[in-house]
Amino acid sequence: MAPKRARTTRANPDLTRATTATEPMSQEAINNLIAQRVAKAIAEYETQRNSVVNEDMSNTTGTGPRIKDYLNCRPLKFNGTEGVI
Repeated sequence: MAPKRARTTRANPDLTRATTATEPMSQEAINNLIAQRVAKAIAEYETQRNSVVNEDMSNTTGTGPRIKDYLNCRPLKFNGTEGVI
């Protein structure tokens, strides 16, 4: 029978398998990393915002349903002073 492996616990950590960095990052390095990520995110946002999703440009503002389209559906006429509250 094969020998059992020793279990690693918080009380008994395995120091041979270190996964943390040996040197901490400086504040300047952290700020540079954040600035790079923010610049990249803004560039991606601008690209997506300015791109045309559909060829007929139906994703642009101001192309919603008009009152004529609404009236073509023949909505029910409402008579009275009470309504949905």
